[in-house]
Parts: sequence; structure tokens; C-alpha cells
Amino acid sequence: MPHVATGDMLRDARSPARHSPSAARPRLHGQGRAGVPDDVIIRMIAERLRRPDAGRGFLLDGFPRTIAQAEGLEHC
Repeated sequence: MPHVATGDMLRDARSPARHSPSAARPRLHGQGRAGVPDDVIIRMIAERLRRPDAGRGFLLDGFPRTIAQAEGLEHC
């Protein structure tokens, strides 16, 4: 079962080694999760949950943190 941690995902997205479109946007917003808009976090989570290894279940860590994120999870 994959461990899906938003903190790890954001650190990875900010890494110079990553160049995907979803990774670029978080780099534009301050440090930490507080500076990243809900829609960006939701999109990152949705992309991660579409991977085959999450098909049978997953463990979320650090998500959802807001009501908007919880509501967005329903559509992932």
C-alpha cells in the first residue's frame, strides 16, 4: 500500500531534477504547504492516486488539510 505524503511530494516537486508541469507550479509559491493553493495540492494528489499501485488502497499523510482539499478528494 503506497504512502502518499504531500510534504514529500512538494519537496520532490521543488527539486531541480523534476520538470513536469505539475511540479513547476508549486515552486512558484513560497516555502511549505501553506504557500501552495488547494487546487495544486488536489491535482498532485489526484495524479498520484491514478497510478496503478494506488488502485487497491493508499495511506494519505498530510492531506487533506482544509475543507476544500477534503471536498476535492471526493473527485480524485
